[in-house]
Amino acid sequence: MVPSWLPHFARTLQPTGQAFDRVGTPLLPLAKQEVTDRVISIWFQRRTKGCRSVDRLRPPQIGQLSAARHLPPSNRGLPPFQTSFSFLFFKTTVIMSFHGSAQNIRVDDGHILRATLFNAEGEEVEAEIDLDTIIGNDNGFFSWGGENFSHSAEHVNFSIEGDDSVPILRAHLADVEGNVNERDVNLAERIGNDNGSFVFIRSISGVSETRTDSD
Repeated sequence: MVPSWLPHFARTLQPTGQAFDRVGTPLLPLAKQEVTDRVISIWFQRRTKGCRSVDRLRPPQIGQLSAARHLPPSNRGLPPFQTSFSFLFFKTTVIMSFHGSAQNIRVDDGHILRATLFNAEGEEVEAEIDLDTIIGNDNGFFSWGGENFSHSAEHVNFSIEGDDSVPILRAHLADVEGNVNERDVNLAERIGNDNGSFVFIRSISGVSETRTDSD
């Protein structure tokens, strides 16, 4: 039996992409609020298999989020669902959006993203990632997962825009015919804050992985 609070709780996450378990396997295609009761029910039954106290489970609390990242598969005595859902909540609300937990965001030398990020303990951490390792120029357009966009870009500039303080990178990019057009990309679409470190979320043939600048 699925607790009545589960579907509503899942929808309140409002994630911007997929959620992953500890080994990077997609759990649910949580595309914003398109989660259905049926999908939630299937996921819940799978993740709580063998749990004897399903009827006593409650929504995980904020204080469990950072701890859930470090729990081994044994869950250290916590109900399987509670541990997994805590991790799901942490991954979808923290990793998928870096600008909401950052200060002094800037792009140096036209391709180095730097900022002061907050980790799970609320501490300030200086972080950086080379955008040339994760963004390319695909025939005059910014391309996530490519490389060295700055090698064929001019007038690169960065700004924080709108009421949501969205981090926007702009540049003039040339296509294969030599035409130059001004393009922009929202860096928060695929760059997140993983406990004080920048992380790039990429998806390849339906299999997702995370990458940090140290990889």
